[in-house]
Amino acid sequence: MFLNKRIAPILIAVVFILTWFSCKHPSPEPVAPNISFKENVLPLIIGNCSAIGCHPAVGGEFSLATYNDVITNGKIIAGNSEKSILVQRIKDTGVNRMPKPPNNPLTQDQIKIIELWVNQGAFDN
Repeated sequence: MFLNKRIAPILIAVVFILTWFSCKHPSPEPVAPNISFKENVLPLIIGNCSAIGCHPAVGGEFSLATYNDVITNGKIIAGNSEKSILVQRIKDTGVNRMPKPPNNPLTQDQIKIIELWVNQGAFDN
């Protein structure tokens, strides 16, 4: 049995359209870049914490000059930026903010780099 010549093209178009729109897949989640301590994090800490005299290798309240210093003195909880004291201090907008006034706070992009590094495991890379 053959379809009417007028109905067949319409039916084919409807099937094609339904098939086309049913093949949509959700977009993949964006992948965060791998953050390097030596290339991304340490320069931020040196430039905003150590170089201004607050946390140099010698003197100051405590050192943030090396990976071990940052992990220990910054009380970094690898994989959990919310519980890491260093992250809490750089995100703080009150009296506990680091760096302390009159120094400028870190930018949101700089904070995000440190947060990503901690959440990615705070590796010495």
